[in-house]
Amino acid sequence: MALGGLILVTGGLALAANFRGFTAWHARKSVESVQWLEGPLSRIPPWSYLLKRPVEKRIAGQVGLGRAFGVMLAFGGVLLLIASIVARDIHTS
Repeated sequence: MALGGLILVTGGLALAANFRGFTAWHARKSVESVQWLEGPLSRIPPWSYLLKRPVEKRIAGQVGLGRAFGVMLAFGGVLLLIASIVARDIHTS
């Protein structure tokens, strides 16, 4: 359980801090991977507005979401670490 917490904290901090540009790279690749859908989706009202935004602004929004997700992962990892320490103390006493 502690190893899982360390993995979550490490991955979350890497996303939240945009370590070596990973979050920006991932957001750029995510937007590029769905560009083939822009034609059909541009005729549907909820997505037509979103697709009118420039690509760089969409990527910036994805980077923001990725960083927020990284903070949540790191927080969850810290909670998992605390739970594993408390559980170990309960079982050893």
